[in-house]
Amino acid sequence: HNPKPGDTAFVYYYDWRRDNVESAIGLGRAIQQIKARLKAPGLRFDIVAHSMGGLVAQYYLKYGTEDVVSDGREHPVTYAGSPNIGRLVLLGSPNRGTMTAFRILNQGFSRTMSPEIVFTMPSIYQLLPQEGRNHFIDPQGNPVDVDLYDAETWVRYGWSVFSPRGQGMREVYAANAARPGAGGVDETTGRERIFLQAALDRARSFQNALKRDTEDGSPVPVHLFGSDCIPTLDRVVLKPAASGPVTLFNDETAPDREVRQLEKLMLVPGDGTVTTDSLLGVDQAATSHADLPRKGQPFASTFFFCETHGLLPANRGFQDNMFYVLFYSPQRPAPLANFTGGR
Repeated sequence: HNPKPGDTAFVYYYDWRRDNVESAIGLGRAIQQIKARLKAPGLRFDIVAHSMGGLVAQYYLKYGTEDVVSDGREHPVTYAGSPNIGRLVLLGSPNRGTMTAFRILNQGFSRTMSPEIVFTMPSIYQLLPQEGRNHFIDPQGNPVDVDLYDAETWVRYGWSVFSPRGQGMREVYAANAARPGAGGVDETTGRERIFLQAALDRARSFQNALKRDTEDGSPVPVHLFGSDCIPTLDRVVLKPAASGPVTLFNDETAPDREVRQLEKLMLVPGDGTVTTDSLLGVDQAATSHADLPRKGQPFASTFFFCETHGLLPANRGFQDNMFYVLFYSPQRPAPLANFTGGR
């Protein structure tokens, strides 16, 4: 907020629970504020971004401070943020989403983030896998065609707040509501469906915006860092039951026997949160190297090491190679400052 001449490193703080387009626009404003206060209009920043911060940074690189998601139209990639960026370093970024976000929406995380709380956070939906139909299997290992971006699917399978636990909480709330005109369970569920569908639609639009590119690709070097040695959730099991379908993850306290047998199909290499394919931006539809894009490597460099997602920034291998990238790799000629972003 108060940069001084000679300052070369900055941290962009943002509310990671909120919409990532909002956060990207805030990043652009923060950069302009620093340039204005330092009276350095030609200043260009290196951005080092961890996890979801990488999606925020990529959106700003491609669209600047323009909201290309809210109007429902497809906007061309302009790389409006590129004049302000020297290099972009992505660390463990879910470039094709992560099933960990789906698990968090169903199970919550930490002691203070229940599924009912996480349900209200737009950014979590924007971390869901882009290929929403390729991440579900039955107990025999066969794929199940499920549309992850349809709110009715969530109701039908009892995901997140639509689980039996969530239904019970709504019944308790409705029974205890004393204010006049308080809605019942059905009205609450209807509002939740509307919110969920809006969040899913916006998430898909955000992901599509990140996926688009120009013929020539990024004018700014993008360097990729991540892990490829930790088994990482990529598929979940949908098991039929008398009371309705049950969704099984690989981290159950008392794992279902069928889940243990299917873990080799549920888990793939990654960092425990983001799969290697997602980090590399590989579509699951590309089943062979021949199906991958042939217009050159989208990243200026890639570096893999063995570490879990949360500890990636502390890894010495990452730190050593990051500094090499920042100090010695080519960039567009311009005055330079380092700008650190992330969650």
